[in-house]
Amino acid sequence: MPLRLKLGMSEQDYAAEFPVRIVVIAALVVILGSFFLLFDLRPDLAHLEVSMLTGPEQGNYHALATRLSAAAALDAGKLRSQTTAGTVENLERLGSGCDAQFALVQDGVAPPEGIEMIVRLNRFESLLFIGKDADRFTSLAQLEGLQIGIGPEKVARIA
Repeated sequence: MPLRLKLGMSEQDYAAEFPVRIVVIAALVVILGSFFLLFDLRPDLAHLEVSMLTGPEQGNYHALATRLSAAAALDAGKLRSQTTAGTVENLERLGSGCDAQFALVQDGVAPPEGIEMIVRLNRFESLLFIGKDADRFTSLAQLEGLQIGIGPEKVARIA
């Protein structure tokens, strides 16, 4: 049974409303199309407003945070890097409830209670052992029991 008969309309009335239906459908298409043009549904960083503990100004972590901050700014986001002495200070401050939401730290340093790793960077850091009479060491096993200092105070210490 045709739709016009279900609606109780004559063929002339049904035909007369055909242009109205076309206009309504076209208007709906224009409205939906405008919605998709006006609203950018791609992910961006405009919602980002965070602070990150980095390390000394001359260090790699500070340089990385500076690049991340510039990338966020391109999408109207805000990432503020806070210069610190390094990993140990970053963990102490993050664990004590400072205003930063994130910190960059060296792998292998245990975080305080309640702090967990979010992501591991995809780039390894170089590790060089230098020191007086260093040529007497031929394997890492010979370093057992020795104290190794890494950078300035509050950066990292391995005993």
